[in-house]
Amino acid sequence: DELSLAVVTNDIYTREDAEFLLREAVLPPERISAVETGACPHTAIRDDISANLEAVEDLEDAVGPLDLILVESGGDNHLEGMARDAKAQRGDLPVVFTSLKAEDGVRPVSGWVRTRLTDWTAGPA
Repeated sequence: DELSLAVVTNDIYTREDAEFLLREAVLPPERISAVETGACPHTAIRDDISANLEAVEDLEDAVGPLDLILVESGGDNHLEGMARDAKAQRGDLPVVFTSLKAEDGVRPVSGWVRTRLTDWTAGPA
């Protein structure tokens, strides 16, 4: 109720992850977009992000401006590899590992998003 959200999933040749989100009614169908990468889903995040950018634009065309868009990078990494890659790409920028199955698992992400939105809407001092 606080934010306008959407999700972009990435799979090689299927819509499996998007279909899971639809079955679980995580968001209304018009807020979920599936990208079929035709290769390792990581290529749509690391190498050529154009398919994801197009999906984001299509979502905003369909539902209006979005406050937060979650773009899946692919779930087949081991955590150590993801942490190493994130550090290499993001340096000191924030990276959060969380489990939505854990109690309050979303809290680190939702807290960070709320803080950023508060800072952004407050504007310059």
